[in-house]
Amino acid sequence: MPQLLNKITVIAALAGAALAGAAITGCGANSRPGGKVGAPVEPTTLTLGDANHGTATPAVIDFVRDVDRDSHGGLQVKLVAAPETPGDYEVRIVHDTAAGRWNLAWVGSRVLDEVGVPDAGALQVPFLLDSYALEGAVVNGPIGTQLTREISHAGVVGIGLLADQLRYLATTGPVTSPASLVGKRMGAFDSAGQFTGWRALHATPVLEDEVTASAVALMHDGRLFGIAADPSTYASQNGIPGTTYTVGVPIWPRAVAIIAAPRWFASLPDSTRSLLRRAARQASAQSVSDAPGIDAAGITTMCRSLHVVALDPAERAAFIATGKAVATELARTEPYGPLISEIERLKGSAAPQPAPPIPAACGASSTAAAPTGSGAARVARELAYALRPGTVYRAMIGFALTKQQLGLQQADDNAGTFTWRFSSGNRFSLIEHPEFPALAGPAGPLVTGTFKIHGDQLDVTFNQNGGSEVDRCSVSGTTVTCHWLTGNDDWTTKMGLGGMTTPLTLIHG
Repeated sequence: MPQLLNKITVIAALAGAALAGAAITGCGANSRPGGKVGAPVEPTTLTLGDANHGTATPAVIDFVRDVDRDSHGGLQVKLVAAPETPGDYEVRIVHDTAAGRWNLAWVGSRVLDEVGVPDAGALQVPFLLDSYALEGAVVNGPIGTQLTREISHAGVVGIGLLADQLRYLATTGPVTSPASLVGKRMGAFDSAGQFTGWRALHATPVLEDEVTASAVALMHDGRLFGIAADPSTYASQNGIPGTTYTVGVPIWPRAVAIIAAPRWFASLPDSTRSLLRRAARQASAQSVSDAPGIDAAGITTMCRSLHVVALDPAERAAFIATGKAVATELARTEPYGPLISEIERLKGSAAPQPAPPIPAACGASSTAAAPTGSGAARVARELAYALRPGTVYRAMIGFALTKQQLGLQQADDNAGTFTWRFSSGNRFSLIEHPEFPALAGPAGPLVTGTFKIHGDQLDVTFNQNGGSEVDRCSVSGTTVTCHWLTGNDDWTTKMGLGGMTTPLTLIHG
């Protein structure tokens, strides 16, 4: 990861009676000989490699607490942050656990197909596991038991799978149907199943962990359209201003695998092994029960800075239909096809998880609602939505028209293609890719500015020269057409926004 949850250092059971009959030995365990009969024995410390570098998911926290409770304080579980490594850090955690670096560790189940458990890819089929009821039936039932057993193929012991939060789409533009994802760059973990899932939706997977500083920067720069994230994780980052979080049909769950070092686990008495497995089962069941409330709290927090929308019935139906088609295809082509079919049987005709409640006017200050109404007020809403933060447009200054109005020298210097990026606070930047770089240079200087919307007019200010202009604009589909009305910039002519001779055409967001 690291998924940026609130920093939680979990150290369970700092005192209490020793677990009866549990003589814990092996790497990382702190065991001491017992004293007189009835005398207190210091708790045994178990190390748990943490994929979140000092934080943990709600299900993992429940597991730690259940070990404490069920051992009556005799076992202390201490999270140990795994070293940060680019890309394949979860694979490294599995390998380090196999080598005995920690007693236990947790990783996202998505990584299991990278370490010898291809069946785990069934958990990453888009829109298949779309409710907590179904996730619980899968993870806590025979399929979860099978996957836990197959974890041994990775050279570690599978203690159990934990159901965890469902993930939804967080994107720099609206997502109203699966078609919204076609050709878009989406963040994906080091997971064959996730890469396959995104490609099945005709999106382009990019190896990038979810809510990290790197992913945030890529989304800000328009190089990543979105990620999948659960509400609490995305909210803990305060989201990414200007993005849209779309609930209604989860894309897949964040399930967790608890694994153990083989030699250490083999040294434990049967009672302790059973206790750890029981704690995993209990934590998974508790997670399914708690998840809707955690999601709702995350949405409430998120609404302070982001736009959260729920799919309407027709939009939900489109995602459900696409999910069925993708599942059918992947069941035919992927090695985990039989598990997909079994999950579909369990799912039946059940509807997706109900969308978490969304407070009224959620994120209205950062992203405009879809436009309605008529006249100048309607156009104002359309412009606010079209030029929302995170959108990127392409426009041109044509040579012929510029030469006609401003002369050959201006046409040589300024003709080219321009990229416009809109950000929060009604700010924009644009850069030129000149038609004649030998005359104008390889790229024009970055120009920045601000704008205000007054009905169907844009009041635009350019920071570099203090120039300003007013344009009358309209929106049609993914284009914004502007006609110059007035201005005090020497460059401004009776062409379009900033001298453009073509409309702005959306290329991202």
